[in-house]
Amino acid sequence: MVGAGGLGALESVNSLINTLIGDEDNAFRVEDVLNSSRVLGFATVVAAIDVVILTAVATLFAFLYNLSATVLGGLEVTLAED
Repeated sequence: MVGAGGLGALESVNSLINTLIGDEDNAFRVEDVLNSSRVLGFATVVAAIDVVILTAVATLFAFLYNLSATVLGGLEVTLAED
């Protein structure tokens, strides 16, 4: 499997950022900023926040569903043997 470095994407980003900031020495390297520990740490924080938000939203929707079922009478199912 070929990563972003093997495809030349990181070199392209490096040259683009160095061109934009006007750095002639090409001192900026995206590899120094985006290392695996930072990416995994960011993904972990986003996942933890996502779990909390989705739990809160699911609880809210369950409450609203139960409230609307109470107000509208809900659906009554009667089973009978023939």
